[in-house]
Amino acid sequence: MLYSKILFNTLCSVKLEFNQKFTDINHWSPLRQEYIKEVRGLKKVVLEMYDQGKTAEEAARTVSQLGVKYKDTTPPELREQIYARNIDRCGDLLGPTIEQLRNSGKSWEQIIESACRVGGNDLLLGIK
Repeated sequence: MLYSKILFNTLCSVKLEFNQKFTDINHWSPLRQEYIKEVRGLKKVVLEMYDQGKTAEEAARTVSQLGVKYKDTTPPELREQIYARNIDRCGDLLGPTIEQLRNSGKSWEQIIESACRVGGNDLLLGIK
């Protein structure tokens, strides 16, 4: 458990510079701003789960669900762009499944780290 927490902190700190590029989120739509804020809060959720004795697998399965929540509330035209990109990349509307990620060799900690990064920047989703 402690190893997972240390590894998770290390992976997140490596990606911090990338996420700081999106510090000013005011140019995004309100829905996108909400998504970015919630993704940024996932690290705290994961650390709380570890403190409660949850496993890396439990944390990964929990935090990886956030994208589904926001895809469901995304306007249809943007959602179609997301789905098309995801199908092209991994063959699934919602993006890679946990099973796909595990089968490709990703650790639970790597899945968590990925879930803690803001996605969709390649599509410039939700710009005002």
